[in-house]
Amino acid sequence: MLDVTFARRSDRTLKALTGLRASEFDALLPAFAEALTQQTLARRSDRQRKPGGGSQYRLACAADKLFFILFYVKCYPTVDVAGVLYRVHRSRPNRWVHTWLPALEEALGHKAVLPERKIHEVETFFARFPQAKDLFIDGTERPIRRPQEPAKEKHHFSGKKKRHTLTNLIASDTDRRILALSPTQPGTRHDYALLKDWPCPPRLPPDVVIWTDSGFQGIKTDYPQLTVIQPQKKTKGQPLDALDRFLNRQRARIRIRVEHAIGGIKRYGALTQPYRNHRPHMDDQLMLVACGLWNLHLKEVD
Repeated sequence: MLDVTFARRSDRTLKALTGLRASEFDALLPAFAEALTQQTLARRSDRQRKPGGGSQYRLACAADKLFFILFYVKCYPTVDVAGVLYRVHRSRPNRWVHTWLPALEEALGHKAVLPERKIHEVETFFARFPQAKDLFIDGTERPIRRPQEPAKEKHHFSGKKKRHTLTNLIASDTDRRILALSPTQPGTRHDYALLKDWPCPPRLPPDVVIWTDSGFQGIKTDYPQLTVIQPQKKTKGQPLDALDRFLNRQRARIRIRVEHAIGGIKRYGALTQPYRNHRPHMDDQLMLVACGLWNLHLKEVD
């Protein structure tokens, strides 16, 4: 069985297994333990078992449970592999994941590191992020298994990645912190189409600068009230001159912050390996948790 005590002796080992350093793990542990307690109280029934009755968990303490669920998100093992590592039947790691992943999400919410999902008004955005003056928006895709149904297969095929994917939009600030996350959509959806369905960014005031890549062509025409900075594209028969190329490089150097944020969440195997879970909305939950873990890392570093 994986030994959390041994893994915590080295930040390098713990980070390779969970994505967090020891200080970040310790900062998250109390909130996770409280979430487990509330989870247990919520599902407790009136029936009382005899002492020693019921399923005998191999993982008794909150630290072991937190280590397991972080290990799952970071390395994304199959339940068969997790069962071998923990010397239990494959059904038990499957149950652990579906029980403790919501607790991890709740703990990250208590730490105030989860990105916003339900911002529909500008006032709500500024109440949550009063210092936000620059907003960097970009899309990210992650692979899934090829769907068996022809309709779903066509709906999830990404022409950009040449494979079946899921996609999200991410909005980050200058500190690479992920402020907002769009709902998970099939890979066939274009980044700009996702932005149109996202209520908050199109309603931002002009004093908030929105940085995008060339995939959001048309945003200045459709939303003239926004302050948008994006690369200049060459037109047919009219290539970019030296000044335009220089300005594009300067814009890219500033906009790279959102790419760093995406790279931060892509440290987790649950987002880079083909998604294989079948429970509804778990794809979105894994994305949200990975963003929260990345924000927790940035918060503890600061």
